[in-house]
Formats: sequence, structure tokens, C-alpha cells
Amino acid sequence: MLDVRSYRDDIPTSDRLPQILGHKQIEWLRQEILRSTATFKIIIAGAPILNPADNRNNLSHASREQTKLLQMLRNERISGVFFISGSKDYGELTKLEHAGSYNLYDLTLGPLTANPLEDPNELNFFRIPGSSTYERHFALIDFTGTENDRQLTIRVMGMDGKKLWKRTIKASQLQHPH
Repeated sequence: MLDVRSYRDDIPTSDRLPQILGHKQIEWLRQEILRSTATFKIIIAGAPILNPADNRNNLSHASREQTKLLQMLRNERISGVFFISGSKDYGELTKLEHAGSYNLYDLTLGPLTANPLEDPNELNFFRIPGSSTYERHFALIDFTGTENDRQLTIRVMGMDGKKLWKRTIKASQLQHPH
């Protein structure tokens, strides 16, 4: 779980670029996920990690830091990474396609009790079509399959308990090419 408040300095000045995670936390994350033998490495943050819109609530606002984090995942060849984020008034599933690596996903969950936003004016061109959720919602995530064929299934549910959308991501999709 990443802390997006303690190291936050998101108002750039002439001598400082915005920061949300901080160098120490990115290094801590690198060390922890390198130690992990889990098939899926779920990283939870209070800010969307992959949403490209320059919004102070997205890691992309601190673009240097976002690049550093993503480059670290590529350089260390860390497989199985899946992000879950919040701090939005709506939900979506973001897919960042990587040439020479595997695609990354960020499930952003919106309000459970607050009023949702009906039409965000934030363009996320990495959003998976059909995953926009503009009502109160929650997600159920299941991990299933044999050890050699694990998969993560996301079901986003409305407050009435009805399924709004569902996606399955296989562990094999979150592996570096050989």
C-alpha cells in the first residue's frame, strides 16, 4: 500500500518538480516487490498510478516520479503487478500498453458513499472501454486457477448488488516477454 500524502509536494516551483510518492517510498516498494514470490503483486494507492491526465490527484501530475516508478518495474523485470487506486469520483480500468514489456493495469474505484461524478472532464485515453463507472460502486476481486494458470477476475458492482462490468486478467498477461 502506497502513501500518497506524506511525501506529497505537488505544487511545482522553479527549483522543484511535483512529488507524490517520494524517492524513499519508491525504493521501499522496489525492495519489497523484489522479495515477493506472489503471482500477483497488488499495489494499492490513494491516487491513480496509470491515468495519464495531468490532474493533481493522479501520479502523472508528478510525471518524473511516475516515469521512475514504471521504469523501475521494467528494469527489475517485476512480473504480476496490478494497481488498485482511488481518490476519484468515478471508477475505471486503465491499461497502459508497454512495448517490450507487459501491459499494466490500474483499477480505479470511485465513491462508495459519496456522490459520484456524472461526466469527468478528464481525458484518460488508456481507459478500457466499458469500464467507466459513474455511480456508487465497489469491486470484488477473485484469484482463481491452477498454479500454472492463475487469473484475477474483477467484478465491479453497483450499490444494488448488480454487476456493472467484469474483466479477467491472466497471470500470463502480466509476465515479461522472454
